[in-house]
Amino acid sequence: MNEFDEFFKSYQYTFQALGAIATALAVIISLMLAFLKNAEHIPKIKIVIRWATIIHQTIPRGQNPKYLVVDIINLGKFPVAIPYSFFRFKIPLQSGCHMINPLDAFVGDEWIVQRNYPVIINPRRTETFFISKAEALASESKDMIGSMGFFRKIRISNIHAEIVTEDGKLFKSKIDNSVIKSLSGNFTT
Repeated sequence: MNEFDEFFKSYQYTFQALGAIATALAVIISLMLAFLKNAEHIPKIKIVIRWATIIHQTIPRGQNPKYLVVDIINLGKFPVAIPYSFFRFKIPLQSGCHMINPLDAFVGDEWIVQRNYPVIINPRRTETFFISKAEALASESKDMIGSMGFFRKIRISNIHAEIVTEDGKLFKSKIDNSVIKSLSGNFTT
């Protein structure tokens, strides 16, 4: 018994340190588990911004309408609601953003089906949103970008899009290179 008492007496600070480390690890693990549990409820979406061309037998060759579209893929476990004003361009070194209302919210284009907003995207599903006709975006983007001055091409190549969900979560997205090239082609000096 004396050997036991002596052993614990000579290593008492070591055992206290091990107890403190075990307590700290228990707190860290419980915080991580709480964070992971909460992270399940955060919307997870993937965004693809690209050009889409309508091809149909009634459209003469070379006159196919071209649209800027946004594909939103819900990767999460819960539905995601997309509001009416969900799409915006953000230009580097420029305050604010440029909101573009989707073309598919209105009647008027014969190739686009009108949809009602907000749009609910169920888990593991994709929705495609028609944002603008190519010609309209080209003319509007001249006003949107304006005179950028120095570093014009660098700023245009770093334009990114922001998507806002109904619950206010903001997702930044890179724009497809073909869209960037056509935007930069409109603003060469």
